Amino acid sequence: MASLRFEQVDVFTQKLFLGNPVAVVLGADKLDTHEMQLIAALDKPLRDHVCFSAVDARAVDGLNPDLGSLGKISAETHAAGVTIFGQMKDGPARLHVRSFAPALGVPEDPVCGSGNASVAAYLIHTGLISGIGTDYTARQGMNVGRDGLVAVKVAGDEISIGGYAVTCVDGTLCVA
Repeated sequence: MASLRFEQVDVFTQKLFLGNPVAVVLGADKLDTHEMQLIAALDKPLRDHVCFSAVDARAVDGLNPDLGSLGKISAETHAAGVTIFGQMKDGPARLHVRSFAPALGVPEDPVCGSGNASVAAYLIHTGLISGIGTDYTARQGMNVGRDGLVAVKVAGDEISIGGYAVTCVDGTLCVA
């Protein structure tokens, strides 16, 4: 049995346990394709999100969505989930974002890169990007006890998602 270094990294935050946890296997070049697929199966792949714009961040914050209905919308549109956003008037971010994917077993995603990318695409498509700016920060996760900040950069039709990350767990993964 081989062992590889493994880390759990919280992305989109500078604070331990307040971002979106992601598993990182170091030295994965030693694994064959089947072993990589087994490890990757621990995380469900996400498809696109359906985006909705709210009046402002307070409206987004106050939402108490019907997760059953959101699951139906996701199934009907073949989307991973629904992402809702509104502009923030102050603070470290321009947008407050919330992403829901109950059809995939995720009632509310604490910090969602694909949801934020979908918001940026929506802003480009509708022309609303001019009011937000092409280099902005979105805040996400406060409603589920997280503190995520997602850096979004738009250049034409290209969207880049990024942010800080901190290692929360450092250990060993055993593979056969």
